[in-house]
Amino acid sequence: MIDDDDRWFGVFQGYRPHGDGVDEVFASLEDSPNYAARVRSVCQAAFHPDWARDAYFVVRTPPLSNDTELIDFGKDLLAGLRLIAVLATLSGHRELHEYIGAVDGVVVVPSGECDRRNDDHALVQDSLGDILRGFYDYGHRTVHLREGFYSVACDYWLAWYLQWPYFQKWIPRDVFRPYFELWSRGCEVVFQGKSLCIARQAETQITKDAQDGGQF
Repeated sequence: MIDDDDRWFGVFQGYRPHGDGVDEVFASLEDSPNYAARVRSVCQAAFHPDWARDAYFVVRTPPLSNDTELIDFGKDLLAGLRLIAVLATLSGHRELHEYIGAVDGVVVVPSGECDRRNDDHALVQDSLGDILRGFYDYGHRTVHLREGFYSVACDYWLAWYLQWPYFQKWIPRDVFRPYFELWSRGCEVVFQGKSLCIARQAETQITKDAQDGGQF
């Protein structure tokens, strides 16, 4: 029987601000320390004096980062996604492979030039979701917690980072860790045309995301 997803929505908010005690959520899992460490890393990135005012985990005080550093994380993320795309062709998911194969660079752009609701980004996100769901064992504790992972920031990509120990037996690369590194630096990541675009979010955009519920 599939667990009731809704009851796990927001579960990790109860362990803010530092993630103390979150190990208990993963007590029955072999990789419990890995899951707990990921939740704590998100807590650390989202900690700020007024953290309790945010319904979600929001990075309001990102560390300084230069464009070269951000582009390197983007390249690492792209390499991992290409690995997933190649594996996905074995199950008929060719659209992702074809699109990712045509992406020829990573660029840092102004925040106003990133539109994560565009068709290219939707194709990548939806395809990744379909592929990763193909690995789900609906009796597994980690799969039961998927709404909890998503509700950390209403961000599927961050949820995949938090959930990744579950997928590592099939894909032995920490594919979404570079995404976490970018998120923790206050950046958003968007596929547009032939580029993976990275933008440092302005404070007004961060506030809007916290109110709206993150990514769609």
